[in-house]
Amino acid sequence: MNKEDLYSAIGDLEDEVLEKKRKPQSRFRWVGAIAAVLALAVGAGCILPHLHRKDDPVPSQEQSPALKECALTLAKYPQMAPYPEENYAETDEELKAQEEKYERWEKCVNLQRRPAGYADGLEPFFQSSMQAFLRDTGGKNKVCSPLNIYMALSMLAEITDGQSRQEILQVLGQDNLEDLRRQASDVWNAQYRNDKATYMVLANSLWVNQNMRLQQKTLNTLAESYYASAYAGIPGSEQMDRMLHTWLNEQTGGLLQEQVKDVTLSQDTLIALVSALRYQAKWDYPFFEENTSPQTFYGPKAEKTVDFMHSSGDDTYFWADHFGAVGLHMENDGGDMWLLLPDEGVTPESLLQDPQTYEFLRQGMKWQQQKRLIVNFAMPKFDVSSQFSLQEGLKKLGIARVFDPSLADFSPLFGLSDDDEMRVQAVLNRVSQFEFRKIAGYRRRLNKSLKKSQEIRDKLHNSSVENYQEHVDAVSKITKDIYNFSLQVQSKQAELTTCDGEITLAEKKLEDAYKKLELDIKRRSVSAVSSKVLLLLEDLQVTIFDRLIREVREDMLTEFNRLIRKRKFIDDIQIDEDFRVHLLRKQIVEKKDLVRICRRSGVSGIQRSLRKYAFAQLSERIGNPDEEHFANALESFQGSEFELLMEINKDTLSKGETQVFVMSLYWAMMQQCKCELPFIIDTPFARIDTDHRANIVEQFFKRLPGQLFVLSTNEEISSKHMMSLHDQTSNVFLLEYGDDKRTKIIDNQYFEV
Repeated sequence: MNKEDLYSAIGDLEDEVLEKKRKPQSRFRWVGAIAAVLALAVGAGCILPHLHRKDDPVPSQEQSPALKECALTLAKYPQMAPYPEENYAETDEELKAQEEKYERWEKCVNLQRRPAGYADGLEPFFQSSMQAFLRDTGGKNKVCSPLNIYMALSMLAEITDGQSRQEILQVLGQDNLEDLRRQASDVWNAQYRNDKATYMVLANSLWVNQNMRLQQKTLNTLAESYYASAYAGIPGSEQMDRMLHTWLNEQTGGLLQEQVKDVTLSQDTLIALVSALRYQAKWDYPFFEENTSPQTFYGPKAEKTVDFMHSSGDDTYFWADHFGAVGLHMENDGGDMWLLLPDEGVTPESLLQDPQTYEFLRQGMKWQQQKRLIVNFAMPKFDVSSQFSLQEGLKKLGIARVFDPSLADFSPLFGLSDDDEMRVQAVLNRVSQFEFRKIAGYRRRLNKSLKKSQEIRDKLHNSSVENYQEHVDAVSKITKDIYNFSLQVQSKQAELTTCDGEITLAEKKLEDAYKKLELDIKRRSVSAVSSKVLLLLEDLQVTIFDRLIREVREDMLTEFNRLIRKRKFIDDIQIDEDFRVHLLRKQIVEKKDLVRICRRSGVSGIQRSLRKYAFAQLSERIGNPDEEHFANALESFQGSEFELLMEINKDTLSKGETQVFVMSLYWAMMQQCKCELPFIIDTPFARIDTDHRANIVEQFFKRLPGQLFVLSTNEEISSKHMMSLHDQTSNVFLLEYGDDKRTKIIDNQYFEV
């Protein structure tokens, strides 16, 4: 965006008002503060690798002396304790010192947290602004920060009044300035982080002509509620442009120098609002350089070979109707980067219009359509920048008065005396209440009345008996006109008769078409009823299926605990949507261990450690908080430990326990069968110890319904087992493999045991 796009005129000051200023100039021009500058610099992981090296200088609020000299007010940012380095503590004193550092850092982070619901109502604005500013890309990348636009518009509402302010409040979803001011302050503080590990600052500033008299109260409010500094200078001068470039480069870490150097303030600029964002954080799981390799990137118009970063591992995959998504988490609870991949044939522009896109971004990890998968991830290294004017987008959102010199109201910013303001306001009220369009109507009515009066005066002046012939001629003309009109009526009557015939024919065709439609509707009704029956059957099938899964799970748990010789070996069994069976055992987990994991790896670290079912149980115990408030809820929990259902890795089961697991699953599935099925088991006790053998004979073999075929060696089913199974035994066969390489079957004989 060039400077004409960045700084668009939105009004001229009246000469009377300019005379009130200390150093009046000729015809100042208002500058579009909302479109002044929105600078964005993002750094995370390998996107901008130089942003996260340990030896990088830490960003600070310190400004150059030249900026301080021209500052009217300076915003004061909250101070944060640095995030402690993760060094191994060799002694108790070192461990205690490290814990104290964590506590100081955590206290600062908690001070920045805002109450739940602080950002309620902003979703419609974020959605409408993204749709307004990210559309019409022309096949090029576009970068937009709704958060910066929100802060700039909030500040603009603070320095405007009347309908100008009301338009902005309506777009931002607020009823009054006090609520907006409170919410904007909460939004700024909730995003702020400067702890030497994560950097996230919304930098705001106001730039004014030094000849203007300003309301100090308004400047103080901008500094206190919006953390915006104010600077004064001579617009159009190299010095002021240089100060503006310095401020922008300081706030964006010098990442936008090419874009910043073209930003200038024209000499008739009066005010400008500038909002910048810089964000840097480290990947929770960084990409490794050895996994980076060239790969083809398919753009909308061409293909290009670039370096791709690769990773592969167990991760959560999300999907919606028209896109899939994964999240890259930042270390130190520093946020998430969501990557949405449109489905085949779906454009990014169409995703901007898809309500599911914004609902997914709002819910994040709570999105229902998710699954743990092995995700093979490839992302190109990229550096994206874009420039565009905000004026048209803001007008589409409904903000127009600030762009109109005759309608813009910036009275809260400029220092008129109370008497001057009252006089100016009185004039403005009278002017604004008068409907200028009525003047033209009054003028036309007056001219018509004067013309009519003149005609009446002329008739009165010229009226006499001598004008009788003129009257007769006028009557004759009217009579002739009536006759001509009657002929026209007859002609139209004939045309009407013709139209009636055409209407009758059309009605006949309509009746035939209606009958055909009735037949078609009857056929469609039968199909609709069939479809409804099919949908009903499908719902019924899902209900029955869920019930069967639940019964299989309960029967399997009962049978497993009956057969296993270890009591309370498992406490629950779950079967997921992919029919994977999960064995769960109650286990005591220390709260302090969970808090340590949460501090270092965030909520995602606890999810990976506890797995699905234990994490869900933990969330329920602490009140089901969202991800943002999970750490607070965990640490506020009254108690030092949790009893959770931890998943047992089936690879750790012994061979005997694995066989008991399989037999229990078979048993549970057979219970759902409505007919007795034969059960055949080969070498049942090959991997089972003595205690388990007796238990399986009594609790499994003897209770199986239907036929049971047991193929045993001479070391498995003992005489004691044979005696126990005697009443259920129908036939016994001995299979002997002879020297002739043939199998001999001997009836009613068993091994000598």
